Formats: sequence, structure tokens, C-alpha cells
Amino acid sequence: MKTEYLLPCACGETIVVDRSQAGLTARCRCGADIAIPTLRGLEQLQRYTPTDEKTPSVWGPRQATFFLGGLIAGLALVAMVGLWLTRPVFPQDKVASIMANEEKSVANIEQLSLLETFELWEREKNGGDTSPSPERIALFAKFQQEVITYVPRMTLAMAAAVVGVLILGVALLLPKTPKPRRPLA
Repeated sequence: MKTEYLLPCACGETIVVDRSQAGLTARCRCGADIAIPTLRGLEQLQRYTPTDEKTPSVWGPRQATFFLGGLIAGLALVAMVGLWLTRPVFPQDKVASIMANEEKSVANIEQLSLLETFELWEREKNGGDTSPSPERIALFAKFQQEVITYVPRMTLAMAAAVVGVLILGVALLLPKTPKPRRPLA
């Protein structure tokens, strides 16, 4: 550990110097050049004892804005991924199986009674029965309800991500916080 000394200036400031600077000159904040004494002269100066207290890191508006923007954007992205993974999927397989069961009843026309065959013929003659079965209607209603709740949530998450990115952009425009300087004495 090197020994440091306090070298006084005529302006009242003090400069911290060490033994390796003996015989050189140092410049004060006021602009004056001060001759640093030799090793024997340094021993007569007051010793500098640095305080062990570390200066707390300064968290200025720029860092706080970066943190806020990053937090909002990050949480929004996590929400968007979660929503995407749990998005409503059209129940194509269930609808296909219901439609296949409906077609099976028509495929077994030989097992239908004469009245049922006549009703089937009338229905097909008039363009077929286009009305979906109650099971298909229930599946579509459930899917539609899931979509109605999904879309606003995803829109909100996207809007939050955009707000977070905008806050990050604003943080870039804020001035940097100057780093604290080591005191001369």
C-alpha cells in the first residue's frame, strides 16, 4: 500500500500525491503549478488517509428510465409468449369427427326406413341440410368465447411492449449522469 500525502495549494485546496511523484510538479484545480517536495519534504506533509466508505452509486433518471422501460417490455414479452402458447385453437379434429358421424348416418341409407329415406331425399333436393348440429354449434361458441377473451389480452400485452420500448428510447435521450470524482482532499 503506497503512502499518500496532502499537498496544500495557495488557493486553499489540497492535492493528493504519493512518494513516486517526489520532485515533480502537480497542477491544482485553480490552475497553479505546485512543486512537489522531495522525499524528505513529503514526510513533513500531512498523510492522506482515504476513507473506506465507498461512494454510493448514483442512479440517475437515465438508469431509472432504462430499468422501467426494460421491466415493462420484458414483462410484456413474457405475457405475449404465454398468451401465444395458450392461444385458442380451432377444434378442427372434433368438428371433423362430428361431421363424420353425421355422414355415417347418411351413408347407411339402406338401414333407413322409407319415411326417413324420403325426408333425406327432400332435404337433399332442396339443397341439403346446411344447419350445423348442436354439438358443432357448441364447439364454435366455445371457440368464439376463447377468441373474444384472447384478442384483448394479446393487444394489451403488445401495447405494453411498445410502451416499454418507447420508454427505453426516451432513456437514450436523457443526459448521462456524471460519475462522482475522487476528491482532491
